[in-house]
Amino acid sequence: SLDTSDELSLDTSDGHLTDISRATNKNVKKENNVKNDKEITITDGKPPAKKKFNDDDLHFSKCFYEELLKIHPNYKKPNFESKGWSDSVRLMREVDGLTHQEMIEMCQWVFADEFWSGVIQSPSKLRSQWDKLSFKRNKSKSKSDLPYSSTTAKNIEAIRDWAPEGGVL
Repeated sequence: SLDTSDELSLDTSDGHLTDISRATNKNVKKENNVKNDKEITITDGKPPAKKKFNDDDLHFSKCFYEELLKIHPNYKKPNFESKGWSDSVRLMREVDGLTHQEMIEMCQWVFADEFWSGVIQSPSKLRSQWDKLSFKRNKSKSKSDLPYSSTTAKNIEAIRDWAPEGGVL
């Protein structure tokens, strides 16, 4: 333990605490005021940005762009390593739990849809609209699975009831 007579002061030359009187107390571990080999950087609390996406994420981004060019031939070439492209693909995979195959299937539907092909122009937009796109895609699948909607079926029944017996319907 520290002796009450121990005094600490701040050495302003390098910002470290230095021990003035510890030499008198042999039981206390003496700390050297030596800089570590590691350089410590103080930031705003966020870890430094680094490349986290993998080669498949980057490949998906490039394929997305190639498909986008088919619809928008003059689309400016993006920085594939930017936050809106490959990192968004990584987030869809790691955070949202999507596979590249699911992303590909959604893109096929998006690029075939007249409305959504004009809206979704980057993987980040694909990610932000994923739930809405999924709902719309599933809704359109269910409609195409039925020969006609239940409303249409009711209308056909009403017409049959109205049509004269032996009428053509």
